[in-house]
Amino acid sequence: MKYWKVNYYTAEKEFETKSFIITDEQHNQIRQAMDRQVEFIGIEGKPTIKRTLIATIIDANDEVAEYQRQGIKVDGLLEPTEKPKEITGNVKKVSDFLKETRKQFFERMGWRKEKEN
Repeated sequence: MKYWKVNYYTAEKEFETKSFIITDEQHNQIRQAMDRQVEFIGIEGKPTIKRTLIATIIDANDEVAEYQRQGIKVDGLLEPTEKPKEITGNVKKVSDFLKETRKQFFERMGWRKEKEN
């Protein structure tokens, strides 16, 4: 998937800018709106901005890849990637654990003890 960064001015005649990242599909929606000269452009989950306040729309694939490496969340696009957890200590099969703890489980639940085999 391709990502884009929309840089826009916060107000007319102001030089302060803000930005947000969009998907390729959202980029196409913005381009179509700009071609139709729509005054205000709104993408779900993103700020609604005036068309004339858009400064630039640039490629953001490298930036998004860096966010993914760092596990940073980008609202509406990326959830932090799960880092694999390292397994340490004694690893048991679930069935072995259940056999070992069955008696304590029955006692804790207040159930009758099962018949001894």
